Amino acid sequence: MTPPIARDVITEIKNQGYSRLDSTSLKNHDFSTLYKSFDRIIELASEPSSLEVFRAYDKTMECYLKMNDMSLSLETVSLTKLHKRLETHLSSFQYMHGYLDALKTNFDPLIHEFIVEMDKVSKIIFPLVIDLIPRHVVQEGVIGLLKASVYHNRIEGPYLFAPHYDITLLSVVLQTQNDGEEQLVLYPKSWGDALRETATEDSYRASSEDYPVVFCGMAGWKKMNIKPAAHTVENFSSPSQQKRRSLLFFLIPANPV
Repeated sequence: MTPPIARDVITEIKNQGYSRLDSTSLKNHDFSTLYKSFDRIIELASEPSSLEVFRAYDKTMECYLKMNDMSLSLETVSLTKLHKRLETHLSSFQYMHGYLDALKTNFDPLIHEFIVEMDKVSKIIFPLVIDLIPRHVVQEGVIGLLKASVYHNRIEGPYLFAPHYDITLLSVVLQTQNDGEEQLVLYPKSWGDALRETATEDSYRASSEDYPVVFCGMAGWKKMNIKPAAHTVENFSSPSQQKRRSLLFFLIPANPV
């Protein structure tokens, strides 16, 4: 049975599209320390000797996932994959909400510093997002993922990734840092097979004033009957633009939909 529309989810995500997520705590938070910390982690990943340090983090995470019987794959929250993607256009890492509280192992100081910064932001955004979700959906189990990304100016084509839908209940773009103009593009009126045809006509380029911006993914459609918003990031418009940083939060079902 299709679930009833959750009208308290920011008025159906502003009537089946996207919405700004108003939060004084997010607005006043300084994300620069987290971005700088992630830059140091990327630099650390370029050193071959750091691979074992990253593997130690992944090993601890793997044990945590097994102990808590989570369906989340290790690859989703792996730190080691930064090594695999050093020459690609994207460096990213996803922190699972609450992991620091359960962490007993001491890691490399740079990794510890980064995880602490990720945990600070996760603890701000997680309760805000949980408050939007119907109680019965939360009781079924949810996982929060905070994703830090750095896009490098290394590929050709119009997009850094193709227009798509997330698999999430809710996705939040908390903030970006760009060399140049904003590049996040939303397609709130595009749907299903019509995405390719309508994406160019119904696009909306986000501005810095829109953040944090929230929208549903495919699980949000199935669980709350709110259509997901397709989105992409346009490629850099000039060779002089080197990086685009972004910070996102995903709320996903604990069990696959």
